[in-house]
Amino acid sequence: MQSACSPVYHRAHTDFWLEALPEPVLEVDPPSRLPADASELDAQGLVVNHGPSFDSPTDYTLEILSDTGDTLFLHYSLGTGQRIDVERGELVRVVLWQRRSEGGPPLRSLLLEAYRAGDLLHRRLPVVIVQVNGMIPKKILPELLRHVVPNDEVTYQTSERVKGTCTRSLLRRAFASDADLAASGDGQAPEMWPPGAKVERHDDLDRYTVQFIDNREIVATDCADQQRRLWAWSATYVAPPPGTAQNLKLLLTKLPDVPEAIALPLPATPTALPGRGKSKLPALKPLK
Repeated sequence: MQSACSPVYHRAHTDFWLEALPEPVLEVDPPSRLPADASELDAQGLVVNHGPSFDSPTDYTLEILSDTGDTLFLHYSLGTGQRIDVERGELVRVVLWQRRSEGGPPLRSLLLEAYRAGDLLHRRLPVVIVQVNGMIPKKILPELLRHVVPNDEVTYQTSERVKGTCTRSLLRRAFASDADLAASGDGQAPEMWPPGAKVERHDDLDRYTVQFIDNREIVATDCADQQRRLWAWSATYVAPPPGTAQNLKLLLTKLPDVPEAIALPLPATPTALPGRGKSKLPALKPLK
């Protein structure tokens, strides 16, 4: 399948395909907080500003003030012009993973958590997750997102010119759930998601909108500084509507542990005070 009016040529291996999204951009300021030789940044603080980027080519800038008085700026673009759902005054935790790429800037993944008022679980809620080349350990991800993996199924093949100076030929592959893949031996075909697709995944506790950004492999190129294999997806938390079964489970199934030292006492049992009349004990007889 080819598009004659476009400088990008596509050959689809399925009935339809979606365009892959631009890979996410995650930058920090000051850059010394995440130098090239560092592999992880973990910062916590208060959101003091969050809006469009003016001094950065990214879409948005998140300004975080730590309790030590240090300020961290997170400049980001998530491929769809999406804004992270945190506002001024919220306490957040930002974790960035970094890995040197084969060429160009390093690859980065993001986990942003927030403390949300009214969440009886008293947990840091993962608000947005940007997974790139599996840098975020699976054990850190919410359970329903641990099973999202890149697949080898080819969705379409693309030839494109990069910045008007060189060309590259790409295979765009699908995503799948490794749980579905494990069950496919029973004759059940696993569900596949092409790059550019958006789905909602949920369990009894959480709900996320997952955007499949890209899963590409370069098979031929005359460009320098190219990452030969890259896959990325992002997930955004969706609060369950009030009154739904999921919302009730969130409030009732996992109450926070209350230490014994601050546990409320049981109600006291009323006890009648002794009367002030004559004693009912028998009188003592005098000694002979």
